[in-house]
Amino acid sequence: MTRDSESEHRRRLEFNRAFRCFITLLTPAPASRRGPLSEFTMAVKDCIDVRGVRGTWGSSLMAERIACEDATVVALLRRAGTQIVGTTNLHEFAFGGTTQNPHFGFCRNAWDPGRVCGGSSGGSAVAVALGLCDLGVGTDTGASVRLPAAFNGVFGLRPTHGAVSAGGVM
Repeated sequence: MTRDSESEHRRRLEFNRAFRCFITLLTPAPASRRGPLSEFTMAVKDCIDVRGVRGTWGSSLMAERIACEDATVVALLRRAGTQIVGTTNLHEFAFGGTTQNPHFGFCRNAWDPGRVCGGSSGGSAVAVALGLCDLGVGTDTGASVRLPAAFNGVFGLRPTHGAVSAGGVM
């Protein structure tokens, strides 16, 4: 996928109505810097802070929370040039295996909308599987990246504990 565009944004909006993979979609903006990942778009699980964007943690209790700064992983990926297109749906407080969220909609499986997409990072996996972004960032303490990736036909990697800072992650 190339840089984000208005037509890609409209496509994300359309798919999101059916699949509920995003909680917050961001409007396209010019790239802030060039880098090795500058041709890639990225979606970030809604419990990982993105400066200036609401981070609900999948809960109506946090629906108005705005992140003051980027999580470490987001800052590093931005420095490498990625463009964030939105924050993705998750199981409320990242505590469950289905990404059926009563506050922001039940996220649907990319291959069969009648099935669950796995969780709790299901929104990120579905967004990548549908081609709505190139990369998806999630959290994985109990296979919350790997299961949704498997359910939706994409790769999910869990880095070695401590290899990536959890600063700015719920």
